[in-house]
Amino acid sequence: MVARPCPSCGATVPPEPGYPDTRLTDTHPPTAMRIARLQERGPASAAVTLDAWTSQKIDGELEPLEGRLGRELLDRYRGTLYFG
Repeated sequence: MVARPCPSCGATVPPEPGYPDTRLTDTHPPTAMRIARLQERGPASAAVTLDAWTSQKIDGELEPLEGRLGRELLDRYRGTLYFG
């Protein structure tokens, strides 16, 4: 397998190990093109803004759940690490 130029932008595309007949660039724009597109657009304005009062209300609603949800997320994460 050899690297080849991307047909869209000319960037060098490495071969996909194990998938010699598959080309990522056939279905997805190359990384260089995605980066260029984001740079062309520039930063966008926030669609939702949060004032201090609303933020405090949300924090207050979530605070009682923090310990239980934190343990649950940690347990789920740990479950992805061990296969025993």
